Amino acid sequence: MDATKHLDDPTLSRDSLPLASLPPPSLPPKDTPPQSRGANAPFTSSSPNYTHEAKPSTVSNDPERDVGGSPIPSLLWTERHPCYPHPNQHVALSSPLYSTTRIIRIPRDWMLVGDLAPTFSNTYPEILSPWVSEQDFRSLVEKLNAGLITAMTPWSIRNWLDAFLGLATGWLWEDFGLTSARKGIRQVEQMVEDWNTQRQKAGSDGEDELVRVVGLRKTAYMTLDFQIPDPKIGGLPSSAEPPTSRPETAPTAPAPEDKTTTERPDRAS
Repeated sequence: MDATKHLDDPTLSRDSLPLASLPPPSLPPKDTPPQSRGANAPFTSSSPNYTHEAKPSTVSNDPERDVGGSPIPSLLWTERHPCYPHPNQHVALSSPLYSTTRIIRIPRDWMLVGDLAPTFSNTYPEILSPWVSEQDFRSLVEKLNAGLITAMTPWSIRNWLDAFLGLATGWLWEDFGLTSARKGIRQVEQMVEDWNTQRQKAGSDGEDELVRVVGLRKTAYMTLDFQIPDPKIGGLPSSAEPPTSRPETAPTAPAPEDKTTTERPDRAS
């Protein structure tokens, strides 16, 4: 039977027709654009480049979209952001510097030598640009990392010699500060002091006098802290008064005594 007769017969359904009699399905042309985009819509990349800005970004309710609807980076304006101004915990709460200065923390970089020596990241936070240039920042970080690696690497011949002399003298060699590690750490601390002194001499206004690098011993070599004037872009409010003391913890109520007693049954007489 001719296939065209099957198709013209109104009493037959399409499901009851043999497969050989069905016409081939019509496919869209290859040049047809997807329905999700218009014919004239340009193609845009789904992974744009981002830079860390020194100001908080406005984020919509969608945690993965910004105000314009495009994806945003996972690093939001939180305390982990490189430009976040932290409160100055290196001064007393009653000091004026607690309200007028903030701390920019440069984290450790574990990709250089791992845990053999404390090294810091050379990622430049843009919030330092009014006071510390990118060249000065990278130069300081490079010198500090080189000095810390030289002082604390355990594979140098001098450190092996210091370990032997410490064992032979009952650790008196280390107590007297004669090891190469102690000498290298003192040199690194002197680098920080020299950098602060140069900043004080080169300062042209009152704000430059507030810019300094906190000693590495105060941060336990975990972060490289830059003290800067309050940028007033986020973090703690500038008008907030410093707390007079640490918050007190409410006294814990003593645990109730267990008044249940186990009574021994009376013995039968």
